[in-house]
Amino acid sequence: MEQTMKCPNCGVEFKLDEALMGPIREKLADEYRMNIEKRDLEIKKLKEDLERDSEEREKLLNERMAEEREKLRKEIEESLARERSVKVEELERLLKEKDERLKQSEEKEMELLKKKQELEERERRMELDVMKRLEEEKRTLIIELEKDMAERSSRELRELEEKLKQKEAFLEEARKKELELMKKHSELEEKQKEMELEIQRKLMEERSKLEKEIRERHLEEQKFKDAEKEKTIRDLQEQIEVLRQKAEQGSQQLQGEVLELELEEELSRFFPYDEVIEVKKGQRGADIVQKVRTTSGYHCGTIVWETKRAKNWSGEWLPKLKDDMKSHKADMGVLCSTVLPKDVDRFTINGDVVVTRTVFAIPVATLIREQIIRISRERNISESMSDKKDLLFSYLTGSEFRQNMGGMVEAFMEMKRDLDSEKNSMERIWSKREKQMVRVLKNLSSIYGSMQGIAGASMPLIKGLEMDSIPERSSGNTLDEFE
Repeated sequence: MEQTMKCPNCGVEFKLDEALMGPIREKLADEYRMNIEKRDLEIKKLKEDLERDSEEREKLLNERMAEEREKLRKEIEESLARERSVKVEELERLLKEKDERLKQSEEKEMELLKKKQELEERERRMELDVMKRLEEEKRTLIIELEKDMAERSSRELRELEEKLKQKEAFLEEARKKELELMKKHSELEEKQKEMELEIQRKLMEERSKLEKEIRERHLEEQKFKDAEKEKTIRDLQEQIEVLRQKAEQGSQQLQGEVLELELEEELSRFFPYDEVIEVKKGQRGADIVQKVRTTSGYHCGTIVWETKRAKNWSGEWLPKLKDDMKSHKADMGVLCSTVLPKDVDRFTINGDVVVTRTVFAIPVATLIREQIIRISRERNISESMSDKKDLLFSYLTGSEFRQNMGGMVEAFMEMKRDLDSEKNSMERIWSKREKQMVRVLKNLSSIYGSMQGIAGASMPLIKGLEMDSIPERSSGNTLDEFE
């Protein structure tokens, strides 16, 4: 409620604050400015203290304080301007009213003088009352201002402190994380080193276990190997016996082939003008085909040769040779064999086939060849002699052939004895080499088995040294296959 005062002379009422509040307000404004300056000093001091803590807090505080200072300055200026304007207008109005009533007041001057003391006393009381109220309002205003400033400063400080705490907490968290990372890195390095050491220890343990297992396995396998070796030796002895038997069979076949080659070489050597052709194995026909030619190269006829090296005579040889003669269109056939029929001593003639021993092959070939050349020559001279087989048969059954054969038999018997002696020597050499090869094969198989037992599956296979391959390699029919 606004307080008013009534003039005792003129009876005009006016607001007490309009008349008296001006100086009070100015005084309060001065005190307020002093408080603000004091507050500014405190804030400045606080600002200086805060500068040591954080540049960001200083910047924020300066901005806030500048804003508050500007805001407060504007509020004060606006308040003072409003009060000053109201005061001037009111004073002008009062002056006009006083001027108008001055005349009236003079009349009542005496009355006023009487009441002056009362008024002064009342004014003093009112002034005291007003002063008390103003003092209370001043204290209240100061308290409110201080409280507001304190709250603002406290709030700003709390905000700044909160931000500082957040930053410090963030930095602390970052330091903790960095320490944790460094700790984890150190732990990882330690774990890695421990893991490497553990791996090395395990490797050493596993290596020791593996070496122990290998030694134990080697000893165990060595026992089995010894037993296997004994069994292998027995098996090899049995296989050697089988190989010896097969080698004998192969030797017979080889000897037959050697006999065929020797006959081919002798025919080529003794009759260089003739064409001596070897019939390859697997082809139909005899063993050797001899095409008789003169020194001028004229073809006179053909002789087919069949060689046999066996223990017993076979009656199937002659029909086969005659079939071969037909296939080769031969004039004569010769069967050279180490064995003859029971009733034949050196040679015999069966139609157009001569059966003889191998030692008589060249003499028989010489006689047959000369007869074929003669028949061919006589056929060319005399056309009446058309059947060369009859001429050849008559020659072979004549005395001239027997005399020539008898003269050559003595020389070839001597050659046969020399050949038999050489053959026996070669057989002894072959037998000795066969035993040496079997012994070498046995030792190699034993060494390979020992190495395979140690190395296991990593040992490469060597063709020919497997135990199961020995019978297969032993199943050949010649010593060349065995080698």
